[in-house]
Amino acid sequence: FLLINPISKTEDVPSPAQYLITMEYDKESDDDLDIWIQSPSGKIVYYGSRGNGFINLERDDLGRTSDCITTKNGVSKCIRINREVITLRGTEEGEYKVQMRVYSQKLNSPTGNPVHFEVLGVNPYEVLWTRDLEYEQTNQRISVVRFTVEDGDVVSFSELDFSFDLRRSTPSGG
Repeated sequence: FLLINPISKTEDVPSPAQYLITMEYDKESDDDLDIWIQSPSGKIVYYGSRGNGFINLERDDLGRTSDCITTKNGVSKCIRINREVITLRGTEEGEYKVQMRVYSQKLNSPTGNPVHFEVLGVNPYEVLWTRDLEYEQTNQRISVVRFTVEDGDVVSFSELDFSFDLRRSTPSGG
């Protein structure tokens, strides 16, 4: 018989993230929405390039179609949530641009569906910015937010329209 003293907690589990950018939409929607981000140096992270530099796309949500699994016992389990999350583990100086793209919209989906966006600081936790938008059609691209980082801190937000400069983009891992 062995007695073990529990280890006393000395600190929280450190988070590998400085900032999170979230996009969430109707949990019952079959639509596939995608969040894209371009760093100040032109690197783009999206479903086709899920990590680049300090930026990672944590989940490419495909709408309701990706919400369920079948266990080895044949039981269906579902988590009804449509959310994509981008993690910034570090930052570089300059302007980041976030865009939403409607990859596919199912025929049974109503138009004008709401989408909620947030930019969150992680340590300490803080909601830095939010916005609600609506989308209408497949292939639609919506400028969500621009934000500027100086000395590791987000110092400003803008909702002015933009286009990604794909010529400045570098491939994954670059």
